[in-house]
Amino acid sequence: MDTLTAGKHRGKNIADVVKEQVHGTSVGKEGTIAWIELLLRELRHHVAVPVDSSEWSEDTLGTLLSAAGMTVRYVTEAPTFVAYLPEFESIFLHVLGIPNWTKPFLGLKMVALRGCTRLLESFGEVVQRDADVLAWISSSVDVMLSSSDDPTAATCIQLLLRPTCEHLNVI
Repeated sequence: MDTLTAGKHRGKNIADVVKEQVHGTSVGKEGTIAWIELLLRELRHHVAVPVDSSEWSEDTLGTLLSAAGMTVRYVTEAPTFVAYLPEFESIFLHVLGIPNWTKPFLGLKMVALRGCTRLLESFGEVVQRDADVLAWISSSVDVMLSSSDDPTAATCIQLLLRPTCEHLNVI
């Protein structure tokens, strides 16, 4: 995404770039819509890319998921964002549902779970699919508890226990 790349070249982190796009009274409704639609277009594209494709990029998807979670957190035009909430929720849930538990995917799942938590914190009254998140948390806890000798379980605990607890705390 050009906006995130340009921000990085200016020495900005993802949070700073997102804040420039959605946080503050000077951004306005039109600016917020433009950012959200651009971000969703990029997210749609990257979640649709098969993971075994040369076009698939863990870094790009992780960056976009981080930007999405921060957009949820920092958006000033909350009433404008609500119309897009179901799509953000679907994308986060899609990433959680990827049936791969290797470290790169666990990192993406961690960011997606944090995005779900941000949705619940900021827009709890309109979040539609938290039951799906809770079902996923239940299955991820099963993976975490599967075996103390299993390296996947250990990595899962390292990456997902804290965001799982954060999500449950928000409920």
